[in-house]
Amino acid sequence: MKKEWLQLSQWYRVDSDESVDDYLSLPPYSSEVVESGPRHSHGTEYNPDLENISVDASDGWSAVKTTNFVSGYAQLKNPNEDMAESISYFLNNPDKLRSRAPQKYEFIRNRIMGGIFYLQSIRDDLTFEVLNLHPDYIYPGKIKQIEVTVNGEAGQSKRVTIDLRLHTTKSTCQLDKCLEGASSAFTRIFSQGDTYKDVYFRPVGGRISDHLQASFTLPETAKNGWWAPEQITITDPLGNERYQRSTDYGWQMFINNPGEDTVAPQYIDESMMLELSDPIAAKISLGKRVGTYPEGCIGQADCREIRTITAQWDVDEDVGMREDFACFSRFANQDYSVYSADEYGEFTQQVNGEIDGRCSVQLVTTEYYRSGKYSVAQIVMQDRALNRQSERFAKGNSELEASPEKSLPIGANVDTEAPELNISNCNAPDDSRCIKVVATPTNPDQPNGETKVTITYWAKDDKSGLGTVSYKLRNPQGDEYLYYAYHDNMDTLFFNGDPTAWKEYTTTQTLPVGSAPGKWGVISMTLLDKAGNKAEYDFTDTVIFEPIEVK
Repeated sequence: MKKEWLQLSQWYRVDSDESVDDYLSLPPYSSEVVESGPRHSHGTEYNPDLENISVDASDGWSAVKTTNFVSGYAQLKNPNEDMAESISYFLNNPDKLRSRAPQKYEFIRNRIMGGIFYLQSIRDDLTFEVLNLHPDYIYPGKIKQIEVTVNGEAGQSKRVTIDLRLHTTKSTCQLDKCLEGASSAFTRIFSQGDTYKDVYFRPVGGRISDHLQASFTLPETAKNGWWAPEQITITDPLGNERYQRSTDYGWQMFINNPGEDTVAPQYIDESMMLELSDPIAAKISLGKRVGTYPEGCIGQADCREIRTITAQWDVDEDVGMREDFACFSRFANQDYSVYSADEYGEFTQQVNGEIDGRCSVQLVTTEYYRSGKYSVAQIVMQDRALNRQSERFAKGNSELEASPEKSLPIGANVDTEAPELNISNCNAPDDSRCIKVVATPTNPDQPNGETKVTITYWAKDDKSGLGTVSYKLRNPQGDEYLYYAYHDNMDTLFFNGDPTAWKEYTTTQTLPVGSAPGKWGVISMTLLDKAGNKAEYDFTDTVIFEPIEVK
């Protein structure tokens, strides 16, 4: 049974001359995390001459196949994780497993589940048709050439340009004539010190091409030496994805930075401070803070009181922090049922004393925030050289430092209830407040997948008002797409209007050219209010089919 699973994706060992059969009798390989040293090898153990630099994060496994996986993680790791991911999709999104890896679907159904299988349906009134006369079910071509160009002398920042060229059966690859072309690609490249940079590729010369390119800058303090990807994911407009590991292509990228900074910013022990401000009289216009009333809110109709909780800590940094998003803090309430609040702040450099600087991150609270003790659960710092450092805080844990706590007084309008979405079917005659979706092809005479999708819904909140709204669409292949439903109050501090009244909202999203034809649907919506309360709505149903033994 193990060998059958390995053969479905043609898994093989890259770290030994022994055959796969030698591993079948062994227990599952250890899941223990090695804390010391980089998490990614650059091929030096198996390729000491550095003829081809690669990153290995797979426990010594690789797969010949590059398309029959439900996720990049399944292809990146090993057969165990591949099976775990596949079973998860068999249960929760069988359409994707069936479309990406039909043989794995059949293997799990017949060999593991004993003939039991699952189907997932989307609420019928929230589905819509996408038309495409020329769908592309062909996966993007394999990488046939990679060209890495690094411009910049030693001691200077480096401008890096990476060109990917894909194998296609046609000599020219342009738009709809390029079935093996791609619309995007992504990879994360790692240094030998385990710092990393996310790289996004775009097609050259159009929306789809067999030539993709990415350009970015690495600072002069970035890690000196070889940089390489662990996996490259290539995607076409239909959502077909090809995952290629370093065993599939040649790659060499050397960064000549003799002045490298390899030391991550360090948190100075016992330096964490937490401050709760006095009430601040904030001037509010259209829900946003535009100023402050020094004398207070008395007599000011556009004034609302707020408080800030500020986390500050000292940082030891050898060279320099990044210019933006250098400091991050996760604020937690004593009530574990409350969602944490994540905020970015700023780093202030100090030249006096031994402390190099200080991070400051602020959480703005309103009258709707829950009272009780607030503390810092985690902080993250990053310097210009992409070195990261994370610290966790916990009370009563001898291995972790305890964060200071500040108590937010009980407010008159504390909001503990999540916002509400009216999920009524618009076909019902007794309720005008409902949720509906309408889809229209942008090119009805020659539909090419580009479709304007409009979702209309009604929502309200009990006190603080509706904030961030997001939703997911699923196509016939099981691919899911997350979108945000922008509205006037999405990014405001206070809700502008009556937050308790039902209000109609409309959001529009245009699916790109090449989208998969067939039945799509809204599978979920998530609503947050201004106090951080969350409501999640699932519009799918799962049907279980069990074989019946006929006697």
